[in-house]
Amino acid sequence: MSGSFTSFPIPRIAAQMNRPLHVNSLQELRDYPAEKVRDDQVVIVRGHYSDKDSGGGDYIRRTDSLADNNGTHIPGWVFREGQSVTPMVFGARTQENVSSADELEAFYNFCGGNDDAPSGVARNYMLLAAGFYKTDRTVNIINCGSRTIYNDIRIDAMHAVDDIVLIKNCANAVWVGKFSAWGHRYGTSGYSMNDTVNAIALENNRNAKFCDFNCRGGSGWGIYHRSGNSNMMALGNVEGLNWGANGRSGRHHYVDVTGYVNNDVSNIRQYTTVQLSPGSVIPSRAHRMLRAFFTTKNREPYKIISINRDNNSLRVYPLIPDADQIIGQCELIIGGLLCLDAGGFTAKGTFLDCVPTRCGTGLWLTGYDSPTGRSLTSQFSGVGLALGNNPDNVFSGTSLQSTYFEMEEVAEVVHCGQTESSGFGTWLGGITAVDINALKSLSPRRPSGALATNRVYFPIMMIRRGEFWWPDADRQIVSSTNHDSSAYPVRSAYAGPHKQEYARVLRSSSELILSDASDIRRLKGVRPTDFTLYGAGGNGQYTGTFTVRATTGFTINGNADPIVLSNLTHPITLKCIMGPGNNWIVTIQEHTML
Repeated sequence: MSGSFTSFPIPRIAAQMNRPLHVNSLQELRDYPAEKVRDDQVVIVRGHYSDKDSGGGDYIRRTDSLADNNGTHIPGWVFREGQSVTPMVFGARTQENVSSADELEAFYNFCGGNDDAPSGVARNYMLLAAGFYKTDRTVNIINCGSRTIYNDIRIDAMHAVDDIVLIKNCANAVWVGKFSAWGHRYGTSGYSMNDTVNAIALENNRNAKFCDFNCRGGSGWGIYHRSGNSNMMALGNVEGLNWGANGRSGRHHYVDVTGYVNNDVSNIRQYTTVQLSPGSVIPSRAHRMLRAFFTTKNREPYKIISINRDNNSLRVYPLIPDADQIIGQCELIIGGLLCLDAGGFTAKGTFLDCVPTRCGTGLWLTGYDSPTGRSLTSQFSGVGLALGNNPDNVFSGTSLQSTYFEMEEVAEVVHCGQTESSGFGTWLGGITAVDINALKSLSPRRPSGALATNRVYFPIMMIRRGEFWWPDADRQIVSSTNHDSSAYPVRSAYAGPHKQEYARVLRSSSELILSDASDIRRLKGVRPTDFTLYGAGGNGQYTGTFTVRATTGFTINGNADPIVLSNLTHPITLKCIMGPGNNWIVTIQEHTML
């Protein structure tokens, strides 16, 4: 034995007991004999299903686990805390043509689960909504508030569901990343009533901070607010393609009109009932048809304010003038990318960049304390931006830091609201392309097409040609004397930095030149322009000869010749208003010194 040593095998029982077990699927873990594992035993599950590598992870033995959810908790086992939980953990099948609606809901139910549970609560995991899934019904994401969820997910409809996803009762939620929801015909640019209707419905999500959204291919809305208190809700960037009918090639919704009946009053209570043929299809209630327009070949927008499905008719505002009452084929502009406050409340909500392409209406905002956004870039839509609801409903205004419109079919902006109650106005910033003729306000009309009131309500301000611009309602011109030889534009009596000329005074030649402000007249209607003339005479009268003339193509009181005023004995006020046929109507009022 001297100089020798005999070795014996060292027992490896303890090491073997600590070595994790390996199983192929969650079902195999369920079936594993309980007597062969100890408390705190760790098992590595290869995948949720035996034929998939996804959805697996480490499970630890816990006898106090929550109820079986076929994912993070099964009898006797808990998904070990600190890992990432995805829908695949609950059996959602990514990259497969099967519906994962139940499994997606199980994932989101876990995300909003009970934080008072003994183990395996949602806040102890990285909640990662990742993967590409299909659904054959609406996926309901409910009660996921007070939770941060990281998103890199896409959910596609398998057929024409009304809503691909409903996000409801998620107050105070924080979502990061991008959430995509695509209709089942997203790969085609054409419009069809067989399309998926809407992508994402929002309901009762007060103060939630949501991520970016990407939506494609439906006959209704990409994202819309359905009901409930979603005040202060914030959306990330919203991008969408091919939502609704925009009146462009391939995305028409035609109806056959058989008659019109006017409710002919000279205020915002007017309307026209449009009778459709029995074969004309009015889209379903899921399309949010009170956020839609009727239009004829003249491409004027008329807002749909009610629908009678029993006799297949529409009630639209404003009254449709006789010349636009086209019998036969007309169109509906329906759906769009983003509609906030379609129902409920979205006061002081926000969104980042809204980018609709080939949509019915790119962005529609309504309500008091309406949401505001960072930018709107609308291209090839029917209407780029719609503001307000029915004409008698309050719309307080909004603001967009940057606005761009390109090739809109009907209008770039339609201002539907027509009441000044709490109407603070809208600011459109960063304008790089705007067609003033494509800005519409739905003012009351007469059957002749003329305005039913003396003004148009269009409370929008923007930067145009390097200056602040807005259509000005007041047209009171400043006074003048014959002591100044300068020439300058005549501006509104109240402070305003715009330089739209209603009239121009040439002091060196003592002339008042009346020029038509066609942009403002179209957007705001006509009001008299008051011009007071006084000077150095004994009664304060102007002592020289003063001429009033119109620009080329216009007349004054039916005459092409100017009016020449001389030998005045008192100060006067000229009242000038644009009448029919490019004719200025000018009257004179004398004043007496007190």
